[in-house]
Amino acid sequence: VGGEAEYFSAIMKKWIYMSCTPMGDSVVLLFYNRQQIKETEQKLMEEHRQLLAAQHLGKLGSFEWMAGSKTVDISDELMRIFGLNLSSRSVKWEHVDKMIHPDDLVEINALSKRVMHEAGFYKSTFRIVLKDGTIRYVVQEFESTACEGSDRNRIHGTIQDITERVEREQSLKALNKQLDERNQELMEKNEELAS
Repeated sequence: VGGEAEYFSAIMKKWIYMSCTPMGDSVVLLFYNRQQIKETEQKLMEEHRQLLAAQHLGKLGSFEWMAGSKTVDISDELMRIFGLNLSSRSVKWEHVDKMIHPDDLVEINALSKRVMHEAGFYKSTFRIVLKDGTIRYVVQEFESTACEGSDRNRIHGTIQDITERVEREQSLKALNKQLDERNQELMEKNEELAS
């Protein structure tokens, strides 16, 4: 009876692949050292784990879209940023498009049309509206490999949630405005007292 198996040899301290194939009255046994493959797989899994952790800590998700496709492949972190709970990491483009803040939609749609025909690196900042009405500020950086007449245009890049930074900047601006107003009031009071 033929078959195959993969096991760790405690004696050799290596992962081994074994295949058994009947050939008439004989059996062909094939042994293959899979240690390097296993080490590479483990290294890739660790690097993937580190990438996921880095994306989560940096609130940075990634995406890839092929022209002509109606879906965008997105990372787990990008699903979190957009407030999506999907079993698949592919999301329909129209679904993402509907999440763009109405005041930013014209600019983002113009950019989307442009990148379909012009290869290059792009960056834009815009707002998204989650299902619960929460507004998030995001910055996207991506590359388009657009070629005139090609249907194999590829767009891939990152989107980072910068909401906290924008809110801090807005808060600082408001505080600075209040401080300027108070300083103006104080200067006016000082002038009154001086006269």
